[in-house]
Amino acid sequence: MNIRNLYIVVVLFLFTSCNYNKKVETYELLQNGKTIFRLDDNTSFFSKAVFCFTDPFTGKEYLSFENNNSVQQEIIIWNIDSLKLIKKIQIAREGPNGLQLKGHYIKSLDSIYVTTVGQNIIALVNSKGCILQKIKCEKSVTNEPVSSFSSIS
Repeated sequence: MNIRNLYIVVVLFLFTSCNYNKKVETYELLQNGKTIFRLDDNTSFFSKAVFCFTDPFTGKEYLSFENNNSVQQEIIIWNIDSLKLIKKIQIAREGPNGLQLKGHYIKSLDSIYVTTVGQNIIALVNSKGCILQKIKCEKSVTNEPVSSFSSIS
């Protein structure tokens, strides 16, 4: 095989391999009625931390909403299917269970990871707002200092 034929084979190979048609899937989000979660007078409608989660034990889907105002800080949980309020978890600002709430992740209804303002910790709290564990996040896996962080949507 001479150089010219080899060149043609290589060019054809490149054209066929680079001309791969990707299958593109498109999705459309359609409105299917209204979903309304009723707020009481003590709940602010403004939140930077709104998350959906599925309870690993029951398979039920929930919406969590962080209510953080001058009076209280709490994580409010609604059942998505019934639109009913399930639980309000009060997070103390001071004392042995005190945290400055700035985001959360709900693993289950009794295991909630909370990020805080001004501290590089993640606190594991239960459904009563009691701290079960504090996890310090001072350095990365490469031993670099970690800057402040939060879990907001």
